[in-house]
Amino acid sequence: MTFKNKVILIFSAALAIRLIFGLGLFFSGQELYSQTGDAPDYIQTAQNFLEKRIWSADPGANPQPDNLRTPVYPLFLSIFIFLKIPLFFAAVFQDLLMAITAVFVFTLGRRIFSEKNAFWSALIFALDPYLSSTFISKSIMTEPIAIFFLTVAFLNLAIFIKEKNVKNLTWGSIFLALLALTKPQFFFFVIFIGLAILFSQQKQKLKKLAFSGCLFFFLVSPWMIYNFVSFKTLQFSSVSNVTLYVIADYFQQWKNKSYDKNYEGYIGKAQKIVGAENATQLFRPEKAKKLSEIGKKTILQNPLSFAFYHLIHIPRLFWHDTTIETVSKNFGIKKSDKGGSDIEAARNLLTGNFKKGIIDIKENPVWIISLFLKILALTLGALAVLNPLIKYAATKRFSATSTLIAFAIIFYAAMISPVGQHRYRSLIEPMVLLLSLETLGMFFILTNHLKLWRKHIKNNEYQ
Repeated sequence: MTFKNKVILIFSAALAIRLIFGLGLFFSGQELYSQTGDAPDYIQTAQNFLEKRIWSADPGANPQPDNLRTPVYPLFLSIFIFLKIPLFFAAVFQDLLMAITAVFVFTLGRRIFSEKNAFWSALIFALDPYLSSTFISKSIMTEPIAIFFLTVAFLNLAIFIKEKNVKNLTWGSIFLALLALTKPQFFFFVIFIGLAILFSQQKQKLKKLAFSGCLFFFLVSPWMIYNFVSFKTLQFSSVSNVTLYVIADYFQQWKNKSYDKNYEGYIGKAQKIVGAENATQLFRPEKAKKLSEIGKKTILQNPLSFAFYHLIHIPRLFWHDTTIETVSKNFGIKKSDKGGSDIEAARNLLTGNFKKGIIDIKENPVWIISLFLKILALTLGALAVLNPLIKYAATKRFSATSTLIAFAIIFYAAMISPVGQHRYRSLIEPMVLLLSLETLGMFFILTNHLKLWRKHIKNNEYQ
C-alpha cells in the first residue's frame, strides 16, 4: 500500500467510525453531541466574554472575573456563538480534527518509528470507539483539541531530537504552548522543551534553540499577565488549587474507607466552606486559594500515607476502559439493572469470593470483554513505559526519542493521579500506542536473539 493510500485509509476510517456513532445517536433519539461535564463552564465563559466582556465561567447575573478556564477552547466556542452557528458543528469540527490527528500520528510517527508501527498505531487510534463517541469527539470539551496539540507537539520534539532540525523544536514549542492554554496542567510540560534540547546535543545552535524554548513563554505570557494584573498571581489557573482540595478529600475517603460520598457531595461542602453560590464560584482565585490551604493541611498531616495513596493510584489512568459503556450509551442499548460492575466481579475473584464473582460474570457475560479491554489497556501502558529499557535490551542503544515520550507518559500519569480517569488517558493514547506497539516488535527481536543464542550454545556443545 502506498503512503497516500495509507493516509486516505486512516482518515477515512476515523471519519467512518465517527459517522457510525453519529447514526447510533440519531437512531436512538439522542443528542448528536454532549454538553455534560465541564462543557457548561466553557460555553458560559465564551458567552460572558462575548456579551459582558468578562472572562468568567460564572453563570450568575453579575459574574466576576476568574481564571478557571484557559483561553483557547472558550475562544474556539465563541466563534460559533458569535456567528450563531449551532454547537453541533463544533462537534463536527472536532470529529474532523481527530481524523487529522490520526493522520499526524502516522505521518509524523513514521519519522521516529517504523512506518508499519506508525500506520497501525494511527489506525487503532482512528478506530477507537471511546474517542469517537460523545465522551470525547462529540463532547463540548477540550480533549479533541488537546489531543491534537499534544500529539503534534511531542512528535515534533522527538523528530527534533532525531533529525536535529530546529524547525521541529519551534513547532513543538508552539503546540506545547497552545496545549497549556487549552489544559492548564500542561504548563508544567515546558520542561520537555529543555529535555529535547538536552537530548539533541545541539550546542552549536544555541541561539536558535534558546529562541524556540523562549517561544513557549512568549505565547503564554498574555494569559499570565492577565492573571497577574487581575488576581496578583502567577498561577496559570485556579483549577490546580481546587484540584488539590478534591485530591485531599479523595485521600480522606480512602484513608477512612468511607466511599459513600460523591463528587457533588464534597463540592457542596466546599461551597459552604468558602461561601460560594455555585460550583463555578469555587474557582475564583481567593476562594480557590482557601480550598488549596485546606487540601495542603490535610495532605501534610499524613505525607507518607498520601505518597503511598498517590503512588498506587497511578496505574488507574491506564486500566480505565469504558468501551462497552461507550457503545451502550451512544447506541441506546439498555444496560443491565442488576447492579455491580466488572471491577467488583474481578475483585471478588481475586479475593477468593469465587462464587459471587462467577455468578456476577454469568449474569453479565459482556464483563468478560470489558475486563479484557481493561487488562489490554493496562498492558499497553506498561509496554509503553518500559519501551526505552526493552529497546536498550534489544538493540544495546539508548533511544532519546523513546525516553522523552515515555518520560512524558510517566510524568503525566503521576501528575494526574489520583484524579485520573478514562477521559484523561485519551490525551496520551497516541504516544502509548506508538511506544507499546514498538515494544511488542522489540520482544520479537529479543526472541530471535534468544533463539540464536541457544543455537550457538547447542553448536558449541556438539563441537
